[in-house]
Order: sequence, then C-alpha cells, then structure tokens
Amino acid sequence: MKQKIFPVLKWIWIVAVAVFIFFILKNYHTELKEAAAQIHASYFLLSFACIFLAKIMLAMFMRYVLHSVEKDLSFSACFNIYNLSQLGKYLPGNIWHFVGKAAAYKKNGFSLGNIRDALFIENIWLVVSALIYGLVLITLFNFIFVQQLLISYYKYVLIFLFITPIIIFITNKVLRVNLNLIFTDSRLCLKIIVLQIFIWSLLGMGFAVPAIPFLPEDTGIFMIVGLYAIAYSIGFVTPFAPAGIGVREGVLALGLLPHMSLDVLVLVSVVNRAIYIIVELFLALISQTVTTAKNRE
Repeated sequence: MKQKIFPVLKWIWIVAVAVFIFFILKNYHTELKEAAAQIHASYFLLSFACIFLAKIMLAMFMRYVLHSVEKDLSFSACFNIYNLSQLGKYLPGNIWHFVGKAAAYKKNGFSLGNIRDALFIENIWLVVSALIYGLVLITLFNFIFVQQLLISYYKYVLIFLFITPIIIFITNKVLRVNLNLIFTDSRLCLKIIVLQIFIWSLLGMGFAVPAIPFLPEDTGIFMIVGLYAIAYSIGFVTPFAPAGIGVREGVLALGLLPHMSLDVLVLVSVVNRAIYIIVELFLALISQTVTTAKNRE
C-alpha cells in the first residue's frame, strides 16, 4: 500500500509545484521581467562557481565517509560515483541515487555492511550538519526570526526532538548501522565538520548571490546561507519531493517573505534550482567522459 501511496503523493506534489510556478509566471510576468533584468550576469557565474565548488567538496566528503567505515576509493572514483549517482534523485522513486551509489560500492568490492554503513552515515552527516549549521547562523545573525519560529512552530520542534532519538535507536539497533563509526577517528571527524561548513556556506551562497540585488539592508547574507542549509536538510528528508523540489523553496519562502516579495522569491528560487541542475549535469558529463575514457584503456 505504501509503495503505491508515495509515488502518487510525489506526482501530486510535482503537479502542485508546477501549477504554483505557472500561476506566478502568469500573474507576475511584468514584475519578473523587471526583477530578472536586475540580476547581472556576474551573479549567475558566481552562483555557478559556488555550487560547482560545493559539489567537488561533496565528493571529497564522500571519500572521508568511506574512510570512517575503513574503506577507500580514489578521489577521482568518488567524484565519478557521486556525480553520476546524483542524477538518479530526479527519477521516479527517490531512491535511485542511493541504488546507483550502492551498486558502485558493490562493484568496488564493498560488503553489504560497508555499503549500508557508508550510505547511512553519509546522509546523517549531511542532514544533521546542514540543520545545525543553519540554526547557528540564523541564531547569530537573526535571532528574532528564531524566536518567532520557535513560538509559531514549537509543536513541530518538540515532535522533532522526540522522534530524532527514536530514529537513531531504530537505525542503530534494527538496521544494525554502526553509528559509532562517525566518532571513532576524531581527526577525521574534525575534517568532515570543517568540510561541511565550507559545503553549506558555498551552497547557501549559490542561492544568496542572485538574491543580492533584492535584499534590504537588514537582511544579511549569512542569515540566507543559514536558512538555505535548513531548507536543504528538510527538503532532503521529504520522501514525496524529488531532490527537495518545492519543499526547499517553501522553507526559504517562510523565512524570506518578510524581506522579499513573492515574485522575486520565486524568481531567485527558480534561478538557483536551474543553476544547481546545470552544475549537476555538467559534472555528470565530466564524470561520464572520464569513466568512458578509463574503460577504453
């Protein structure tokens, strides 16, 4: 039953997001044209560069995770596996990027236990680091927003705090994922933390840069970077939203609507999503070219 419900929810969500975007384009096309004219070409290039660098660091992060489960692949191998598997998240089912990565690990001689631990630990790092880093930045640079968020959504915060330990317990006991591997090597753990800070800063800047022409003086870049990290983590764990589409933008809207108009926010979100996909396609093309060249040798 669940296998039937989630695909239906996913397509309903995709259609709803598409209808919403169409509504905005139809009713705010004049405002969108004027706003788009304010985004200089250099902002697009800088946004592309930030996301591109973050994606390279994500391949490095993947290699560090493999070290934590006592396995190793070269950076070039991790680069190819990561970038080619990422395209799978846009396919129906929301699992194919995991399947692709698991298949690549299996091909390189990893045991099922190694594959399970590597996949879970990598994604736990991503979600938790994004959430914590985002909360720290927003608390430091816009504490009033945090207060308002806690007051308005305290029930959901309490539910999250209650469910998180249960999820960790189930993951550790039922699925037998060895989460202790995260903390076994303190130096490796520190490297991953530093790398995560750079990754979320760059991905957040990839969104913030095109928004610069529309930001009021009281809205700092760091606040947007933090909000983006939180939005990414929430979108990442939402099962019916492929690649977090719609969910990530919804969380960003929650935090930015007091500072930006709806039409501008939609424009910036669409621009960021488009650049993000272009970067992923570009890196996947590079990875495929490298993989094909190696297979011919």
